[in-house]
Amino acid sequence: MTNYIITAGIVRRNNEILLVKHNSEFGSKDFWTIPGGTANENENALQSVTRELKEETGLDVNNWKSIAYIAQHLNYKRNWQSIIMVFESDNYEGNLSITDPDGDIIEVDFFSIEDAIELIKRIPFPVMRDPLIHYLSNEIKNIFWVYNENNEGFVELTNKIS
Repeated sequence: MTNYIITAGIVRRNNEILLVKHNSEFGSKDFWTIPGGTANENENALQSVTRELKEETGLDVNNWKSIAYIAQHLNYKRNWQSIIMVFESDNYEGNLSITDPDGDIIEVDFFSIEDAIELIKRIPFPVMRDPLIHYLSNEIKNIFWVYNENNEGFVELTNKIS
């Protein structure tokens, strides 16, 4: 089974959350989500999330305050798993701009938490959508989420730990 480390960042500005508009992927429509991506070889998780934020938003995050949550996605059909680590900060410098080398990001902006949650509800992937909505809604914090995807492509939440 191939393993991937995915990192993402929740960046706050007062009562707003930074989101990026991701172009369509795997047959989905464009969707808004938090910035992030796959860690490069020889890159730790904090280096990865800092690089991804810079590439996708133009912002330099100086200090990650906390880890928001971790999710594990096991895809048995494609024989891979990913560990997704989501960090949070409100300490950044720079101006919003897109320099994404992958060309996946088409817009970037801050949204009120309420508006951000409404946009995030449209993410077609439960692994990306559900823990983030749960976290931003200030519900009981579940720190670790486990999703299994079977051979038919059905994704199921199998465990969450507070």
